[in-house]
Amino acid sequence: MKLAKLPLTSSIRGILTCCVLAILLVGCNSVDSRLPEARKLVERHLEAAYGEDGLNDKPAMTYTGRLVIESFDVNAPVVMKTESPDKRLFKTEIMGQEVVRSCVGGQCWVRELDKPLASLRGETLTFMREIADFHRLENLDRYYRHLQTTGLKDFNGEQAYEVTLVRDNGMRDKWYFDKDSGLWLGGVWYLPQEMGGTQVTQYFEEYREFDGTQVATQIIEETSTQTSKVVIDEVKFGDVPDREFAIAD
Repeated sequence: MKLAKLPLTSSIRGILTCCVLAILLVGCNSVDSRLPEARKLVERHLEAAYGEDGLNDKPAMTYTGRLVIESFDVNAPVVMKTESPDKRLFKTEIMGQEVVRSCVGGQCWVRELDKPLASLRGETLTFMREIADFHRLENLDRYYRHLQTTGLKDFNGEQAYEVTLVRDNGMRDKWYFDKDSGLWLGGVWYLPQEMGGTQVTQYFEEYREFDGTQVATQIIEETSTQTSKVVIDEVKFGDVPDREFAIAD
């Protein structure tokens, strides 16, 4: 059965939430003890992507590219900025309107299509703070009570180790790491209920090197009703002024 299109304003809200982004329950008793430890797989990705010094080597990044939503003929410019320890910005322009999500110092804001700038609260704020954590992959204990490698699976046409991550509320995310390169290939998770509880599948593709750092230049996100893609054309490294993140000022 073909899914009907959602209105663009409601669809884009979910898409952009995922972009500044993330389930099947798996029993632990049958896990192969010979599989690599989950934390070792995360560390392997960090080293493969960022080198021996990991995220500490380049604590601020600016990405420029395009947001593509073929079902709505959207091909919009995108700027994403992130900086240690807790700053993140996603900005695009659709139908002549600026759409922004930003966090700095534990505060987060959003400007949606046809909506004024709003300060985030509740589950949405908690989720966005997690996404804005520059060292999130090094701080997994803040967000998950259990991590375990649960198999070697096919993910997006590649052999990948599957890692199941369990949150305090019992929700389970799944991440996939390439068996050979160690790079993070994507994952499956749910948005918080306050944000619709949507299941999201995300693919990180076409890794390229920018100044010694491996960056996924195509980020594809799928829900039951929509597919979007962010294409990264350029990555720059260097400090970003705080005023660019604090869009409410």
